[in-house]
Amino acid sequence: IPLFFVSAASVLTRGLTKSDGPSFTSVFQGNIRPNTYVGIAAAFALFGDPGLTLTAVAIVLCVPTVNVFSVFALVRYASPPGTSFRLRQTVLPVLRNPLIISSLIGAAWNAGDIGSPPVVGPLLEILGRAALPVGLMAVGAGLDIAAVRPVGRLVVLAVTTKLAVLPALTFLASWFFGLDALATGVCVSYAALPTSISSYVLARQMGGNSELMAGIVTATTLV
Repeated sequence: IPLFFVSAASVLTRGLTKSDGPSFTSVFQGNIRPNTYVGIAAAFALFGDPGLTLTAVAIVLCVPTVNVFSVFALVRYASPPGTSFRLRQTVLPVLRNPLIISSLIGAAWNAGDIGSPPVVGPLLEILGRAALPVGLMAVGAGLDIAAVRPVGRLVVLAVTTKLAVLPALTFLASWFFGLDALATGVCVSYAALPTSISSYVLARQMGGNSELMAGIVTATTLV
């Protein structure tokens, strides 16, 4: 619910940001897209295996949602002036998005109770153990401090929304629905994750403001 609220509020208040279309899409992505590498590491460190399990559920639900929202925002606001809306142009990037595909495949695999595949399973487990530290190294290596200063106002807006507004709304929603301490902690910490580095890739591929996106990713990660 907080994710939908922040997404809708971002669109409705776009005029107040005084930003062009590509810049708005970068702020939009910065407001809602979480860095799941950081989230997995934090969940296991803070909450152990139960927190990791709940975080996996959050990833399955949130990653496809935020990617769909982001693609639609880029198609709507980052397209050149005069470009008409095309269903194919909007749907195909969503269907081809590897984050959405992998999340849905993982959810279906788990729901089917298939278990780890023989022979290949141990290899995948080894690769999985290496993926998290390598991903976290990539997070640090991808930070661009110089990109923050030229776009300071919009960066501050995205940082405030992603790291303060969204977690606060998530806490209120968790309290309203009576979640226990573990579930509340996982939900709030997941909502407070920095912006995903893949947002920068999507911004470059689909006409967003990639410089602003780099600044937002860097600022939210450092904060």
